Amino acid sequence: MACYTQHMKLQHLITAALFVAPLCQAVQEVPFTDEAANAAEAAMMQQALQDHVRCLKSVCELVEGIHDKASAEAALPKIKTRMTLIADLSFALGYMDEAELIKAHTAAGVGVDRIEAAVSGLEKNRFYGCMELAKVFGYPASAVLQPGEVTPALLQTLGAELKAALGSKINGISGGPGFTEQTAWKMGSNPENLMLIATIMEALPGAEKEDQTLVRTEEGPIYGRMTYTLPKDGKVYRLQMWFDITEIMKAEEAAAAQEETEEYTEEETPEEKPVVAVTPEPVTLEEPEEDLPLPQTISIYTAEEKAAIVQQYVQLFKETVELTSQITDRASADAAAPQVKELTAKSAALPVDFSHISAMDILEEMEKNGVNPYMIQQNMHRIREADFYGSEALEHAMRTR
Repeated sequence: MACYTQHMKLQHLITAALFVAPLCQAVQEVPFTDEAANAAEAAMMQQALQDHVRCLKSVCELVEGIHDKASAEAALPKIKTRMTLIADLSFALGYMDEAELIKAHTAAGVGVDRIEAAVSGLEKNRFYGCMELAKVFGYPASAVLQPGEVTPALLQTLGAELKAALGSKINGISGGPGFTEQTAWKMGSNPENLMLIATIMEALPGAEKEDQTLVRTEEGPIYGRMTYTLPKDGKVYRLQMWFDITEIMKAEEAAAAQEETEEYTEEETPEEKPVVAVTPEPVTLEEPEEDLPLPQTISIYTAEEKAAIVQQYVQLFKETVELTSQITDRASADAAAPQVKELTAKSAALPVDFSHISAMDILEEMEKNGVNPYMIQQNMHRIREADFYGSEALEHAMRTR
């Protein structure tokens, strides 16, 4: 079996994948013994594989049920959560034997051929116009929208919109709007101005970079040229953004040349050093890591116990989502603090070994209850960004472990 360190990584993975904790679920302690670590790891790996197979099968079924834009948008939320869970679970699968993994996925009817066919069908139909669905599978806007013609009128409109969006964010440079060599942004001589390239590109909603290159012209100017796609008004346009970096490049090249000259002109007298005999120490070679065989484990819960635990966990999760959603100011934050403490205590007291509980069972139960695993993350981020709305009571309740 893998070492205890690997086990702890897997424990963290499954804990995260199961969206542990309405607020601050306590992670179960695992005794630092090889036997305990290996047993817990085996259970987690087995559960991770089962969830990965179920999750992948569910994604295939959802994709195969898409036949127009409406069905694509309806399936999108479930596909997004499952694709995220698949990515998390893939960490654990990396420690298992590849042949065993293929066998498990094939037995469940989710072989490579089915997956490729499902995604290929979406690609052929341009994801039915659903941009978010394409992004989930890693496709750019050009895979969804029809290409549009780049005209002078379009560039003029885009230029005006870009400069208006940038406003005073690009002090220190001139030129623009950069869609052609003639209208390149003049980045000046300050290397720090190169940071503004990201600012300019971020002001183009939905822009996706395809390529970037250094262009040296015969006339002398040196440009950084970025090729990208930009969705607009139901079409996608392939455009370029030019940056005149001549002064910066020449200054860097001159400095490099000067440094090289100084290196070769400096006279160095080598210092003679006594020869000391060194006896090499014996080297111990570590054994290479091997893929782990698929472990066989026995669940510590009955089907009825699992169902009850999942329902109880999701109920706590739902209550926490509803509670944190209501926190919007100092008064509501102070009022919610006692309830936060209560839910945290309930969560910590929930006697669950998550290595024997399915992440997919939890996810599907959440969907039945109209919540998703990211609602609490969003609420917690908002509350922390607002510095707990000035409520010391809430901050203490949420930070208590």
